[in-house]
This record gives sequence, C-alpha cells and structure tokens, in this order.
Amino acid sequence: MSKNEEYKNGELTMDQHTAMKMSTGYLLSRAGRIIHEKFEKAIEPMGIRARHFGLLINLRSYGSLSQSEAAQKMSIDKSTIVAIVDDLEKWHLVERKRNAKDRRLYDLTLTEEGIKNYMM
Repeated sequence: MSKNEEYKNGELTMDQHTAMKMSTGYLLSRAGRIIHEKFEKAIEPMGIRARHFGLLINLRSYGSLSQSEAAQKMSIDKSTIVAIVDDLEKWHLVERKRNAKDRRLYDLTLTEEGIKNYMM
C-alpha cells in the first residue's frame, strides 16, 4: 500500500492530500493560475500586465466608465483600480476626467494611443 492510500472499513481510501488534489475546486484554481501565468507571458511584449489589459478591454467594450464601474466590472476593489488607472494614465493609454454630473467620480476613457496600440 502506498503512503497515499489507507484502508477504512475494509475499503481502500485516499489520504486527504490526494483527495484535495483531485477536488474540483483545487483543479479549477490550479487551471486558472496556469492560464493567468500563460496570458501574462503572452502579453509581456506589449509592456502591460493582465490587469491593465482587463481595464483596456472593458473600456473598449463599454466605452467611458467611472472608476467604480470599472472596478465592479473587473471584480476588484477600488484601491486596486486606482493603481491600474495610474499606470495606464502614466503610459497615456487611458484618460481620467472628473465626472461632469458628480465631481466625486472620475470617468475613464481610452486615449487615441490606447486604441491604436492595444485595441486593433
């Protein structure tokens, strides 16, 4: 009997470590991590990361979004979206403007450079 197997009530069972490695949740999490790593590597020559690409795609799909709307659509917290927008704004790919109706909000739009270089 291998160290990953044991008998319980006369039946062969897996140990907890092996059972965890075969669980749907673990396998989905591992697959997601692998896909994310491969995607990061694929877009590395573009000079951005997956989180930046995600915001660019959302702005391309939905048009102008507030930072709050973008964070909600990307399922990330508001402080994370600020860091992403800071990067994209510094690289002249996204423009951040005060919302005309509510000065507490910022609206995000793609710049011409953002469209030209990343949204072919």
